[in-house]
Amino acid sequence: MQFIKQYTVRWHDTGADRTLSPSGVLAFMQESASLHCRSLGHDLDTLRDREGLGFVVTRLSLELLSPLCAQDEITVRTWVPESVGLFFNRCYELYKGDILAARAITVSALLDLNTRKFLRVSDYDFGFETEASLTLSSDTPLRLRLPAALPLTSVGTRKIVASDLDYNLHMNNTHYPDMLADFLPDRIGRRVENIAVSYLSEARYGDLLTVCLGTDPTDPNGNVFFLRALREDGTVVTEARITAPRV
Repeated sequence: MQFIKQYTVRWHDTGADRTLSPSGVLAFMQESASLHCRSLGHDLDTLRDREGLGFVVTRLSLELLSPLCAQDEITVRTWVPESVGLFFNRCYELYKGDILAARAITVSALLDLNTRKFLRVSDYDFGFETEASLTLSSDTPLRLRLPAALPLTSVGTRKIVASDLDYNLHMNNTHYPDMLADFLPDRIGRRVENIAVSYLSEARYGDLLTVCLGTDPTDPNGNVFFLRALREDGTVVTEARITAPRV
């Protein structure tokens, strides 16, 4: 069963190009997922404080189909397709009026914060009524793992600060799309059309990440980018593929 929530894009949600950023879009989606859980009696703060459990996003595939601007009235639809094993799949559609402006699929795991072990989907009943999964375009991979030998060049560093953290004390998953897109060349002159992110290890408070960037040699227009962020000990924190043509 779909959970539906309406919002208004605030002026302060938009950036230099006067549109909602990828992280802004994801934040509206994730807020709707949280409210969906709450509507079924599973408030995420209570889940953490009373039961010591928290969701950890492991994969994100996001498509941005139409720009969203200040004062746009938007509707987010979210639902859970059938999920098995360790991973909860969740689908999102975001509409501006009748226009489908964005869609996404996330994959999450439910973590026992005390034992640091993941629960199976069958271990906890949220009461989700499942529906068919969303279909994304062929340009937006559902699974992403960059080859270790992929030629990437270091383009800068990013320190994880207190305002990045969620209640699990690691970087909020909604911050990753903007953090990674900020390292694209001529960022202000590009519009992100799709982004796939693999969350591979926690980015913790105080971590200094090195971000490496490369382009897809099969893309003749130079609009498809690969990124990898690593901690100082060489641990890969995240990898991403972003399509961002010039506008």
